[in-house]
Amino acid sequence: MQLAVYRPYRQASQKRIRIIGAGMPFFTSEHIKIALQRLPDSTHVLLITFLAMLRSKVPVGDDVDLMPYGSEQENSLLDSYFRAPGSTVGRPYYVPFGKRTKGYPRWKTEDYSGSSLQGMRTREYGRLLYRFEKNEKGKVIGYALRPDLASILAEPRIAALTVGNLPISAHLLAAWLYRNVDLKDHAEAIARFKTEFRIAELELEETVFATTIDPELGPIALGDTPVSDKELAELIEPNVPDEEAGPNSPPITELVASANGAPANNENPSLLNLFDVGAPPTAGGSWDIGIKTLEAAVADMRGVREAAVQALAALRAGMHVVFTGPPGSGKTQLAKRLCKAASFDPLVVTATDSWTTFETIGGYFPQYDGEKERLDFEPGVVVGSMQDARILIIDEINRADIDKAFGELFTLLAGGDVDLSYRRRKGDASGKRIRLVTGDVVPAADHVDPIHMPAWWRLIGAMNDSDKASLKRLSFAFVRRFAFIPVGIPSPSDYAALLDAAADASGLSKHRVRFIEMLKALFADDDGLASIGMAMGVAIPKTMIQQAVAELGLDPSRSDEQLLASALELYVAPQFQGWAEKHEAMLRLIRSHLDDDARASFERGLANWTGFVE
Repeated sequence: MQLAVYRPYRQASQKRIRIIGAGMPFFTSEHIKIALQRLPDSTHVLLITFLAMLRSKVPVGDDVDLMPYGSEQENSLLDSYFRAPGSTVGRPYYVPFGKRTKGYPRWKTEDYSGSSLQGMRTREYGRLLYRFEKNEKGKVIGYALRPDLASILAEPRIAALTVGNLPISAHLLAAWLYRNVDLKDHAEAIARFKTEFRIAELELEETVFATTIDPELGPIALGDTPVSDKELAELIEPNVPDEEAGPNSPPITELVASANGAPANNENPSLLNLFDVGAPPTAGGSWDIGIKTLEAAVADMRGVREAAVQALAALRAGMHVVFTGPPGSGKTQLAKRLCKAASFDPLVVTATDSWTTFETIGGYFPQYDGEKERLDFEPGVVVGSMQDARILIIDEINRADIDKAFGELFTLLAGGDVDLSYRRRKGDASGKRIRLVTGDVVPAADHVDPIHMPAWWRLIGAMNDSDKASLKRLSFAFVRRFAFIPVGIPSPSDYAALLDAAADASGLSKHRVRFIEMLKALFADDDGLASIGMAMGVAIPKTMIQQAVAELGLDPSRSDEQLLASALELYVAPQFQGWAEKHEAMLRLIRSHLDDDARASFERGLANWTGFVE
């Protein structure tokens, strides 16, 4: 588990802000409270990118020189105004824009600017607001804003900056942005916002941003001192470790759904309705990375270099990939590392045996237009990831009945276009028939609603060695588009070193040496679990170390044998599900490590999983 490391709150743009002694006017906690209550209901999460472009003086016009722009400019805005008390190394930015969606916290990671920018430019929406060019490697090298921004943003279909109606209150934004700035009065705060973000210059006043005093904020007098860190911390959501927070940035469809308070595929303003026509979606990544970049990405994952090289070569060759290996060997982690090294944003899902084409391709689902309910096409994880410009990672891929779950996708993955039996309305009462398209050419037929599989898009799967028996369910049309790459466990010496490092990090190595040695004997040594055909990756004993630390925190008197028996029952016994023939071999293996009481306790738990009966 990655622990959140707290650091003192700091305002990054010290040169921009003057903190003057008592007596100078500042926004109060009441102003900020109102702003934090109302901004999520009136702004879109991608407003960050637009504000950063305005602030960075990205030029406006179709005939102006493009300006280099990227994460550096967005991070400058985030550092200036979006750090807050409670920030962590992992999630330093608090962004109060857009409706809160489960799993997508307001606290954002250091690389949030990259995902926000990608979300703004990924699909057709980017062409309406921005003009940008790419170099020969596909990297965006410059931007310019389109003229007539106000009229473009006022188009009812475009819900880019707000989830409600334009304009957005500059007063609310100023209360958050300038919360530590000494101000003459409310009017000065609004004037500062107008100047910093070029509101009057770009003719965005009263069309995109309301620059009048807000009737709720205005009557509240400014205070004599800035809001303290303690007061601000009480107004914002607490930060949480990454494991609890979930992914940093949701797919574009989910951003839209959360912003509009409704499913993404409806007739109300939505980026999805606007995006799904024209050229295939673009992503900021490329599989054309070098060996040094690859090695750096997996440097701390011992024993996976060969698998990483094989996988990258297959991905470059246009193949999809399935990683196979023991449980806990890092298959899914390796898939994520490959995507990160190639600058792709992955969507990670776990397959189940209940999957059908509804979960992968999609199907009709209730959509809401005001108070009216109707059925429209809702994409599944495969189609949705293609639309959202994300690589798809499916964990436990063959837990699903592949024939039942993938259906028409066999043809798509083999390089052929597929006409689905679904129609998508997108403002058309009858709707157009959906076609999954592998090429870059837009179908000319008026009745076709194309969804593209970009040339860079890949499906990466992960499956345990113990599941290989179910490979018989994979159709040849499916298998031949995949490279099946084994991910083994580290060598005994590397494995032992990884466990020692985990024990040192947890503080357990100094106090429970025998417990760690027993783990190494079972997991790292060739005559341990590997000797009975049940080798397991290092993730499992690492989890057992954390379990032992937690149990000792509750009961320091627990013996090494009790700790081992408990951890084995919780994390190892489930891996023996259905392996009745390995029951006695496992008991022989742990006999020398557990006393009679601990062994009897573990034997009962193991039998529940193996189904062994004497």
